[in-house]
Amino acid sequence: MLLFIDDATMHTDEYILKYKSEALEKFKEWKALKQKKSGKQVKQFRTNGVGEYTSKKFTEYLKSEGILKAMTTLYTPQSN
Repeated sequence: MLLFIDDATMHTDEYILKYKSEALEKFKEWKALKQKKSGKQVKQFRTNGVGEYTSKKFTEYLKSEGILKAMTTLYTPQSN
């Protein structure tokens, strides 16, 4: 399962993945929906650094879209 949380609204969206490699495509889908609904750009992507978000492809996509990538420490809910 892939979970996205919008910090501004605390709205959550869940996606069921068969493979972790689907994470980038689901993020693109989620980003397009969020931007269309809100009229605002996604500015930052915060993750705990797990594999599906640290791939070169995912990092390059975020950079190309001007989205800052922030990493939190694993297993520290206070930093999320």
